[in-house]
Amino acid sequence: MRERWRVVARACSILLPGTLALLGCATGKPSPSSTSTPAIGIHHFVRPGETLAAIGRMYGVGWQSLAKVNQLADPHLIEVGQVIWIPSPANDVPKSMPPLAAPSRFVPDRLLQWPVQGVLSSGFGMRGGRLHAGIDIPGERGTPVLAAEDGVVLFSGRGPNGYGNTVILHHHRGLTTLYAHNERNMVQQGAQVRRGQIVALVGDTGRASGSHLHFEVHLEGRLTDPRRWLP
Repeated sequence: MRERWRVVARACSILLPGTLALLGCATGKPSPSSTSTPAIGIHHFVRPGETLAAIGRMYGVGWQSLAKVNQLADPHLIEVGQVIWIPSPANDVPKSMPPLAAPSRFVPDRLLQWPVQGVLSSGFGMRGGRLHAGIDIPGERGTPVLAAEDGVVLFSGRGPNGYGNTVILHHHRGLTTLYAHNERNMVQQGAQVRRGQIVALVGDTGRASGSHLHFEVHLEGRLTDPRRWLP
């Protein structure tokens, strides 16, 4: 179990360079919490053993500021997997924030399994002036969502900013996949999963336009086009 958490902790340090604030398939009004936070920054998933002060030092932001921005009643009580919004000092992108996307010439080192079969309703890239960080695959509510590769469940819960029920898997060689808008998550954080295993059910939770899966692929913290990984 300790070794499993070390894998999860390492993956968290390179996961999702602010992309949980970039969901482009969401529609509707922002949640109340998103309107009260600074527009520039990133999300941090709390890792085992972390404190708010330690997280603040990592990004160069005082813990008092983090407690205020995240509306924490008790800054000493944070939980593993909890999402902490990290505002960017002086409205600059944090230096620890990796590039948003891999170069277009990037060639994956393996092929992943389609998490859901279907025709894409939205691809990866800029859309309406913002980055759509993954691909959208329509499907009937309750359709099984399959793990694209063997891995460990890094996060299973309610994602921020319109993602709804979200599962994030960490795979070997720095690969991470994300499955959002799920009707229900079928795996728990820290669990080992196999390629093709059911990890969620298709839904429309969060700010979603219709029932579909929002699927993202990250490599060492960089967003990549999921279609490049799929046969």
